[in-house]
Amino acid sequence: MFGMNDPAQTLLQLERYILDGRMEMSEVMAMQFTEMFLARKKRSTEDQIMLV
Repeated sequence: MFGMNDPAQTLLQLERYILDGRMEMSEVMAMQFTEMFLARKKRSTEDQIMLV
């Protein structure tokens, strides 16, 4: 969902939603983004940084 194949692009889109006041959409997106990364048991250093 939301084209989350590129984590950096996803974070930029999330920031745009927040700046536009689209809090409900940004909340859903942030939850799914976090769940996706937490589900990866063998996360790379870059993946771990995205979670922080």
